[in-house]
Amino acid sequence: MRISVLEQVKAFLKNAKINSSYVYVSKEIKLTIKNYLIKEKMLYSPIRWIYIIKKHDQFVWDVLDKYKYEVLQKLWWVISGSWAIAYYLDEMNHIKNFKIITENKNFKTKLWDNIQLDFSASKVPRIKNKHKIENAELQIEEPLSLYINNYKNIPENSDFIRYLMNIDLNHYMIEYLIKNNFKISGISKLALLYKQNWFTGKHKIIMNTLRQAGKQIDYRKAATQVSKNKTPTSTSHIEDLDSLI
Repeated sequence: MRISVLEQVKAFLKNAKINSSYVYVSKEIKLTIKNYLIKEKMLYSPIRWIYIIKKHDQFVWDVLDKYKYEVLQKLWWVISGSWAIAYYLDEMNHIKNFKIITENKNFKTKLWDNIQLDFSASKVPRIKNKHKIENAELQIEEPLSLYINNYKNIPENSDFIRYLMNIDLNHYMIEYLIKNNFKISGISKLALLYKQNWFTGKHKIIMNTLRQAGKQIDYRKAATQVSKNKTPTSTSHIEDLDSLI
């Protein structure tokens, strides 16, 4: 028996509600269902190939604010930069710029009108892990990796530096960085950072591991490192479909 498009749409919306899943990539939505929901203004696309289910009269900024992390999850790339740093400091709410590391794409775009996405291609090794944020799991670069890859842009007296001082450190962690081709200059700067802040034990761990690996230690201070002070629509079937979300 042939199922009408409207019945398919109803089933799709009911399933989305049951699974609390409102963000999809284009290929996850059957074309006839997608076209129907777009016509009824019940799908919003904040970025190409990604769609958010919404009520027909719901403001798009409200939808994006609610599901922005799930949109980012669908990109399946690594978040780095200022937002990643803010995540570890539990200060993400005021950061509207996401640096997203890709393998081969460089471009900038916006989600709605106030969230900037900066996609940067990079082959630099990174430590990243999945972190649960609201209903999404995002791949975020880990703190030591963030510093080694971005030390020139991280203020020496910032809260993030104080956060780094409290991270447990051992020989195996530094050995992992060396074996995975992290920049020796960045690892050396991390050692210098610990020394400057009187964490001599952590400084010695890094220096000894570099020496044991036969690496030339970079004693130069990062001269460029920054310092800082802290319209009306058709109503056909609309009411019925909204009630399913």
